[in-house]
Amino acid sequence: MVRLLIGFNPKTCLNRLFIPSGYNCKLNRGNYIKRQQRYRKIIENLAKNYKNVKILDPEDIFCDDSYCYLYKDGKILYSDDDHVSKYGSFLIAKKIRSLLNIRE
Repeated sequence: MVRLLIGFNPKTCLNRLFIPSGYNCKLNRGNYIKRQQRYRKIIENLAKNYKNVKILDPEDIFCDDSYCYLYKDGKILYSDDDHVSKYGSFLIAKKIRSLLNIRE
């Protein structure tokens, strides 16, 4: 299995009584991009081969200039190491709606 996004279970970020978190719930943005390199190349090739393909990169939803975060607004963005959570999906959908000029 290719690990594309964060590379570890985001639930390990949660501090629990007597079980300290092993991660600080953010990743270096460069490492985040590097982990996705193979996937990004596949998507890029699809866009080149099919002119009607539009790419929405959610990176700016999850990242700032330095880091990519597993939590935003106090809510988890990933359900596991490769999949966005319900809240992460909501943020992506919100961006899609904005790009399509669809009002809520």
